[in-house]
Amino acid sequence: MRLIGFLKTEEETQKLSHLFNRKGIEHSYEFRPAQEKENSRFDIWIVDENDFDEAKDLFEAFQKNPEDKKLDIPKDLEEKSTSSQSLFETPPISPKGLSVKEPKAKKSKVTFFFLLVCAVLFVIQQIQVGSIFRSERGKNANIVILTPLMQWTLFDFPPIFNLIVGFQDQFQISPFDQTKDWSKEEKDLKDQIENGSYFEGYYTILQAYFQKDTSVPLSYPHFYKIRQGQVWRFFTPILLHGGFLHLLFNMLWLLVLGLPVERRIGSKRFLFLILIAAFLSNTAQYVISGPLFLGFSGVITAFAGYIYSRKKKAPWEGYPIQRSILIFFLIYVLFLLLVQFGGFVLSIVNPTILRVPLPIANSAHIVGGLVGILLGRFKFFAWKPKL
Repeated sequence: MRLIGFLKTEEETQKLSHLFNRKGIEHSYEFRPAQEKENSRFDIWIVDENDFDEAKDLFEAFQKNPEDKKLDIPKDLEEKSTSSQSLFETPPISPKGLSVKEPKAKKSKVTFFFLLVCAVLFVIQQIQVGSIFRSERGKNANIVILTPLMQWTLFDFPPIFNLIVGFQDQFQISPFDQTKDWSKEEKDLKDQIENGSYFEGYYTILQAYFQKDTSVPLSYPHFYKIRQGQVWRFFTPILLHGGFLHLLFNMLWLLVLGLPVERRIGSKRFLFLILIAAFLSNTAQYVISGPLFLGFSGVITAFAGYIYSRKKKAPWEGYPIQRSILIFFLIYVLFLLLVQFGGFVLSIVNPTILRVPLPIANSAHIVGGLVGILLGRFKFFAWKPKL
């Protein structure tokens, strides 16, 4: 997409668009408001570079004589003209040159569905966590928190997790407690847990490889529960959150970024976008760091990437998102990536450093953002406003 110039009024913009449409030139517009009304303008964009030279000639001819009868807009287009309307109130202009209606507020059922589900599951999770801490096993500092809800919604739940949960339920103590004198039955099961392993992601495997640590298996069955048919696990990690602030910030970003998207592309395509982003970002996070992750943030960065892509490809869609917000997301993800990469290098240089990845689903953030940018390029996910 390439900027060809700008016009001052919507009436002129509609006339020029009518001419471009007759010539088969794909184009779009972006309204640029200014504090002084007379300084507001409509930027004109040509989508296909191959059309630019022809469009430039037509644009220059139009500027010289916009009243040429050959360029007159038909009556049905004149009736839709809003040239008497304040430019500050003028809605975005579509590639067809007509003022588009603002997206209806009622198109937000998917956004509020996820808000409700995440909130309800968070309450259930906190009730189950509270129940664990009120029990005898919860008094142990090394207790492993794996609630019944997590058992059904984490990306994977390998056999060793079941052993840990069973041990804690049966003996009311963590198998990793360092102070207890173990009975033979307890010690046998404890040894089975400590000698067991599960897929912890290629981040940990690479660290172990460079540190020459043979305690970490270089291969282990992947997608244990999913291969048993529990395919919902590709998506459900986005519904759980690790704490109130984690939930709060993700849901606020869902409203800020997700709501404008749903109101433009509709609930069905919005849900499809969420499912694609969740599937790919969750899978990437699992492959990098194993199954212990949760949160909606991979989908949130997909929204940011999608809006960035749409603002580049079709600025007339008018997403009310400041460029600074999108830059913030980029800096945030790059910073976490730098910190994690730095930690990885340090763990190789100094093997005494704990081999633990960051407790942040950074792989999901990165992949989510890239998925959003890619999906924003597809016509299927473009806004199709009613004119």
